[in-house]
Amino acid sequence: MKKLLTVMALVFLVAGCGKKVGETPQPGTSACPFGFSNRGFCADIQWEIGPTSRERSAFSVKFWNAKDSNKVPTRVDGVVTAFIRMTCCGTVADGAVSEKAPGEYEVTGLRFMPGEWDVFVQIKQGDEVEKASRRLQVD
Repeated sequence: MKKLLTVMALVFLVAGCGKKVGETPQPGTSACPFGFSNRGFCADIQWEIGPTSRERSAFSVKFWNAKDSNKVPTRVDGVVTAFIRMTCCGTVADGAVSEKAPGEYEVTGLRFMPGEWDVFVQIKQGDEVEKASRRLQVD
């Protein structure tokens, strides 16, 4: 009986670990670095230049359905914008955003100073604005 209870406890413990099937990943994790929960999207950026204070920086951003573990780009309804904000003093700079393909954008012209920054990606459709950010250190 003791062995049976031990085996059952281990089965429940193992079954309870990990991600549940169909569960939406949490924003700010490696599975969903930029989370847009109202729209059910995740996004991630890839730096093409930088981030650096020595030249203008640029990154690409890709959106996908939060429940899609394969991260297949998905079309975004609305206007995608990106900007950076220095955490110490609130200095803000907009990036120029252009669509490369459905769900994939390029952000250019970002000028950093050394310090801590938040990188924001946002989607605006009508009066609704949803944004997500990540913090980074620029040397």
